[in-house]
Parts: sequence; structure tokens; C-alpha cells
Amino acid sequence: MRGLLSLTLMMLLLSVILGFYHWLEFQSEVSADEDQAIQLNIDLNYQADVVNADVHFSVTKKREVDINIPEQAELLDCQLNGEECLVEDISGLDETDNLLIRYQIPFNVKDQVLTHWIPDISSNQASPRYELIVTSNLDSEYEWYTFSKPVHEEAMEHINYKKYHITNTNNIPLIVLKGNYEEMYLPNQIGVLASVPFKLESLKELIQDFSNIENQLFIINPNFDQLHSEHISFLEHGEKSQVASALLSNQIMEQIKVLQEEDYVLLNAINHYFYSSGAKSEHGQAIVKELQQHLTDSDRKAWLEILKNTNQTHETLGGLLDESLNELNLNTNFFKENSNDELHSFTLIDQREVFYQNEKVSLTNPLLNLDGRSYLALDDFNDVTQFRIINTSPEDILIQKESDQIRLFPERDLVIINEMSYRTEPNFIKKVNGKLYLRMDGLDDVLPISVRMSNDQIHIRE
Repeated sequence: MRGLLSLTLMMLLLSVILGFYHWLEFQSEVSADEDQAIQLNIDLNYQADVVNADVHFSVTKKREVDINIPEQAELLDCQLNGEECLVEDISGLDETDNLLIRYQIPFNVKDQVLTHWIPDISSNQASPRYELIVTSNLDSEYEWYTFSKPVHEEAMEHINYKKYHITNTNNIPLIVLKGNYEEMYLPNQIGVLASVPFKLESLKELIQDFSNIENQLFIINPNFDQLHSEHISFLEHGEKSQVASALLSNQIMEQIKVLQEEDYVLLNAINHYFYSSGAKSEHGQAIVKELQQHLTDSDRKAWLEILKNTNQTHETLGGLLDESLNELNLNTNFFKENSNDELHSFTLIDQREVFYQNEKVSLTNPLLNLDGRSYLALDDFNDVTQFRIINTSPEDILIQKESDQIRLFPERDLVIINEMSYRTEPNFIKKVNGKLYLRMDGLDDVLPISVRMSNDQIHIRE
């Protein structure tokens, strides 16, 4: 009995020691994280169509920094340790420095969303942490929100006061709304504002399907049109399809360095393709139709899983979408080509290298894979070989090599070589996105040329 009691006491003592060790380890991690951080204490006040920002910077360890205030901001004051300074002259801070930058940004509550208002801080050594205090007039019919839950809020004598602690972001969007909204929050700085009943459990379930959803605010109001922007989604209702559409949009937008205005057409088209929402523009609807015609249901499901888990930064949205299709061996430039208002049909790229007289050649236009066959652009055929295109018209193409003259007919399965007529196989010539292409595996049947193809190379010889 005494031995059992001793063993029990030893186990309890061991548990206490292990618990204390893990607590010390946790505190060490927290301290290290704080040691790496640049602290920004921001006082934000809205009055008369202007947002005033007082930003105090501090560090716990000497840091190199490069600070830029927002483009739309008017600088009012910059003080380092109580003395006037220039923002562009600040290249570093140490633990004794007290930096204050004060500026104002024009803002009308009718615009609803204020974004990219935080100073941009470039530092390879530290990440920003924010204590944000937002104040506004007590008698205002509007209220301010962001994706994080306030750590403190109250109505004071003349102002509404909200305090936030925010990390892991370089952009804290603020939205101003009037009316009654139920506020709901999830971990990773995810917020929901709903003017109609909404079940938070449905959002929790959907988030599990995505690799990295954070710093997002969802506004659910039947009076708003469905719209997705950086960190904020407006939804007409809380049905799963719209919520999933918003999550996918946010997942994709987080990976793009700079979103262009035309990117939203592509984004809406993707939402419509997967969730039957968005794609209100004619160009967006045409993109969806192309995808529906050329991708199988299996392609669609596999592609959606890839997009849900994408986590690599891309320069452009078109590049991200094309590369995600490449993972399914659907090699295409479809979305890059459709980044403007002119529709380009969905085509696959033949990635084989092309050689002429045993030398590798560069093509101006991608080699296409159409219906499982390789097609070379007529322009590239002219540039690469000794054949010269003399004339092209909707009716015929005149090609010359030395004393030979060859006429091809895009609309007919016919070729004339030195006045002798020959039949060609169907679809020997195809017009794709305004350009003419020649089918490689039938080229040596029509022209005095040799074409040999392997899995990774195509050789043309004369």
C-alpha cells in the first residue's frame, strides 16, 4: 500500500513538472513572438467625412523598417521622440523610440468600406501587431465593424468606443453600417454580421474544407447585392452556396499580389461555374459556358479541391487559375487570355518542344492540343520553316517555297499544289481565337515536309 502511495505521489509530481515545463515553453514562444513584433497603437476617429488616424509605433528590439502611409492619406504630423521628422527618412526603430504618425483619409459613410488605410510596413525582421481604438459620434446612426471581435466596447458621454487586438494581417478593413446586426465571431479573426437569422455552424462546417481562411468579414443582408472584395463579402442570404462562394473568393484573393478591376469578372465567373452565383456580365457568362463545354464533372470536382487548398502567391488571378488547371494536366492559358473583354475559347496547350532541322525553335503562339491532335499556328509555320505565306484571305492561303506554290482552303478539305488538286483530311486547318492553325500529323501528307512526333518532341524537316 505504501509503495502504491509513493508511486501515485511520484506520478503527480511528474505531471506537475511536465505541466510547468510546457507552461515555460509556451511563455517562451509568446515572448519570442512579441519580441519579433512591431507594435502599432492606432487611434481612429471618424468625423464629418474624414477619418483621422494617430499611429504610435514601438518595438521591443531594434528593427529595420520602411514605412509608407496610405496613398489616399494626407499627412498631418510625424514625430520621432517628440521631434518633427519625415516618414521617408525613417529606416529603423529601437526599443527607446516613440514614433507618432498622424494623417487623415477622406471617407463617406455611404461608401461603407474603408480598406488599405493602415501604414505599409516593410520589415524582414518583424511582423506587425495592432491595438486599434475606433471612436465615432455617439448620436450617429452608423456603427463601425471589422472581422475581429472587440476586446472592449462601450458608449461614453459623447462617443462610441471600440478596442481591438489584431495580428497576422497587413490590412484591417472597416465597414460602417446602419441597422441592427447580430455579431458572430470565429477563431482566426472571422466575423459575421447578419441582419437575418444565420446559423454559425454552417460556416464552421464549410471553413473546414478550405486550407487557410482568416481575416474575413461576412455581411448577410437581403438588401445587398452579392459582392466579394479583399477580406469582406456581402451576401444576400446565408445559404450554403453563397457562403461557400464567398469562402472560395476569399481563398483565391488572398493569393493574388494585386487584384485588378478586370479580375472580378474572372472571379464571378468561377463562382458561377462552381456555385451558380455571380457571372452577371456577358463576358463572365461566356467564360462559364466554355468551362462547362470542355471540363468534365470529374475535372470540376478535382479543380475545386485544388482551389480550396491553394496557398501560393501569384502575380495575377489569370495565372493562378491557369496553373491550378495545369495540376489536372489541363494545360491552358484560358484565363490569362480572358483577362480582357474579348472572349478566347478554351484550348489546351501541347507542351512538346518543336525542332526544325534538328534545332529547337521558339514559337510566338503556343502549340495547341485540339481534340487530341497537335496544331501549329500558321504564323509560326511561316517563321520557322522555309515556306513563305504570300497571301491569306477567308477563302484561301497561298504558300510558296522556291518554285512550288501551294493553296490551302480553310473552309474546304482541299489543297492545290502547282495546279494539282488533292484532298486533305477534315479539320486539317482550324481557326482558333482569330488565328489559323495547321494540324501537325497531316502536314507531311500535304506539303513536301517531314514531321516526326514523340511524347515530348516534334521534329520538322525539309
